[in-house]
Parts: sequence; structure tokens; C-alpha cells
Amino acid sequence: MKYLSFIVFSLLFTGCTHSAEEWPQYLGPNRDGSVTAPGLFGGKITLERSWIQPLGKGFSGVVVGGGKIYTMYAHKSENPVVSNPLATNSLTRDEAPVLACFDAATGAKLWSYEYGNLLPESGPGEAGPLSTPVLDGNMVYGLGARGELFGVDANSGRKIWARNIIEELGAVPPPFGLASSPLVSGDLLILNVGGKDKGIAAFHKNTGSLEWHLGGEKIEYQSPSLVTLMGRRQVLSLSDSRMRGLEPATGRVLWEEDVKKGVQMIPIGDDMILSDQNPGFALYRLNRAANTEVGKFRAGKLWNNELLALDYDMPVHHKGYLYGFKGNIMTCLKLETGEKVWSSRDAGPSVGILADGHLALVGRDGRFRIVRASPKGYQERTSIKVFEKSDLTEPSYAGGVFYMRNPTHIAAVRVK
Repeated sequence: MKYLSFIVFSLLFTGCTHSAEEWPQYLGPNRDGSVTAPGLFGGKITLERSWIQPLGKGFSGVVVGGGKIYTMYAHKSENPVVSNPLATNSLTRDEAPVLACFDAATGAKLWSYEYGNLLPESGPGEAGPLSTPVLDGNMVYGLGARGELFGVDANSGRKIWARNIIEELGAVPPPFGLASSPLVSGDLLILNVGGKDKGIAAFHKNTGSLEWHLGGEKIEYQSPSLVTLMGRRQVLSLSDSRMRGLEPATGRVLWEEDVKKGVQMIPIGDDMILSDQNPGFALYRLNRAANTEVGKFRAGKLWNNELLALDYDMPVHHKGYLYGFKGNIMTCLKLETGEKVWSSRDAGPSVGILADGHLALVGRDGRFRIVRASPKGYQERTSIKVFEKSDLTEPSYAGGVFYMRNPTHIAAVRVK
């Protein structure tokens, strides 16, 4: 269940320039769970819940752009699915997965795009979507647990193209369904697929056509990231046994290392990568490799330990320190050595992001907390009750407002 806890959190640089008014993809503008937002928490902090609206099952994150927000969840369908019409124990599912668009200012639903079917209720985990959509200009792209990959118009929800990568490409879904959050790089949509020679694959974002693919290792709930490391633009790709840096346009391997099963890699600075190692985390540093092709690198491990875990959330980095969780314990580590600086149970189990030097945390108790990111200890500045209880989806931020969801509601909290 610890793996499910992280994939729904299911914690770089996107190739597009995004303003402070946008959170266009999984883990934000840089896919590292952070945003600068200078001056946001400079004075006295007052939080106000601007609105709250009903939602359905799912752990998909919230993306923001153009005055609209987007997420995926299960809603009541107008076309119920009958599992087996001839069976005496046939079940009718009246819910279906959707990508939906809401007005960012009011929470009013503007449109929804229904796709495919939910995973069986009898299977492991919740039945709602896990993947986070990606907003790119006038398009939104999404991936369903049963392999539905699609692109729709961001303003109307009109389908532009759709395909099923399980049925068409032989993608192999993990127990909770496909959960990779798509990444946009130029004209390509890149995601972890799974299956023979398709650990990671790139599709043309205008048509859905397969452009390149590689890697036959098992994948589970990993999502790629686009970064600049050692002066080289590259896609970070992680499978259950290997981490790689890839040339975005072609999928050419720039470097690779064997690793334990992991879910996410986050870049730090120009030459470091933080990756979960199940259990614990490891920090790697890239070096220019001797006796290899020009432009290739090697990744050397600096440290690994089990002081942080993927129970809920990826850590975030701020000024030489990492902040993250293991169960209900929040911990601060020195980046260079992995040594513990402090730990606290005050916030309880939470998921969060970094904004203006503060941790914005949504707790399992439904409370939203603002905590200073400081090596001097846990310093909570303010909090507000948003939900009766929450779950495992990290908040998003754009334009002075945090957006968050649980399996029953979606809400906006403004910083005043």
C-alpha cells in the first residue's frame, strides 16, 4: 500500500515558458514540486477558502492555466457499463472516468470529457484515475488507467484524438492501472508505457502517432521529467530497474544506471538527481563519462538512506536542505550528506509543495498548513481546515491561490 500512497501523489523544466499564473502539469512548472512565488508569504499570512465544489473518486492532480483548472476523476455516467449481460451476478457500473475543466475563480464546471471505463471495484485500490493531465496551449492531454491516451481542446473539451496503448501497443498495466503523467516536449507527448521495447515512448501531440520508444524493463507508476543537467537538455526516465537520461527528440540514451525499484526522479541544481529507491532515497551526481561518446554521462551515487520514504510524497529541496515525510514524521535532511537535521510529527501525514520558501501541506486531517522551510525546525505559520479529511494528492499553485482535492471535493484557498 505504500506504493499506492505515492503513485496517487502520481513528487525539470517543460520546454515551454510558464507564468506564475500557471501550474500546467504534474508537480508544477518544473516537475519538482516547487514554484518561486516571491513575496507570497512575506508578511502576516491569512488563508481563505474561496470555494469548494463536489468531485468524484480519483487522485489525479490539478493543473492550472488560462483562468481554468483541470483534473480527472470518476463521475456518474449517462451510459452505465454492464460487466456481463448474460451472467446472473452481472454488475452495472454507473461511474466512468472523466477529464473535467472548472472555472478557476468560482469552481463552476465548464465541461467534461468522458473516456473508457474504470478499473473493477474488486481490484486493488480506488477505482478513480491516478494520472495527472498536462496542459499545453489550447490542448489538454490525459492517460486513463485502462490505457486511454487522448488529446482534447482545452476550451471546449472536444476530442482531437484518442487511442488505447494497452490494446494497440501491448502496454502492460501495473495492479492499480496505468498512472504515468504525460510530459510535453516540443511536438512530443512522452510517458511511461510498459511492455516489450516500450518502457517509455513518445507520441506526436497533434495526432497521437508513435514517434519513438525504448526499454523493455517493467514499469509501474513512474512519470518522466524534462530537465537541463550538465548543460544538456534531457528526459529523465525511471523504470523498476533502470534510470536514464534521454535525448528528447529521439529517445537516444545519454546515460543510464541500474537501480532498485523507484517511482520518480527530481533534478537538483545542474548536476544532481534525487530518486526514491524503495525503501528510502538516494542522491546521484552526474559526471562527464570518460571513454564514451561525446555528450554522455555517468551517474554516481552520493548517499542513500531510509530517513525519508515514499509513503505519501516526494521531498522538496530548498537552499541545501530536503524536506519530506516517512509515515507521519516530517524530516529535514542535509542535501549533500543525507544527514538528519530535525524531524517532527506536528503536521501528521501530509503531501505538499514548496512556494516562496515555505511548505504548503495538505494533511490527512483535511487541514492546509503553511510551514517555513527552515533547517532550524518545524515552524508552522498558519493553517485552515479545507476538507473533513483528505487523501494523497498534492496541492497546486497559481496566482496567489492553492488548488487541492480529495476523493469527494475540489477547493481553492487564497493567500490574503
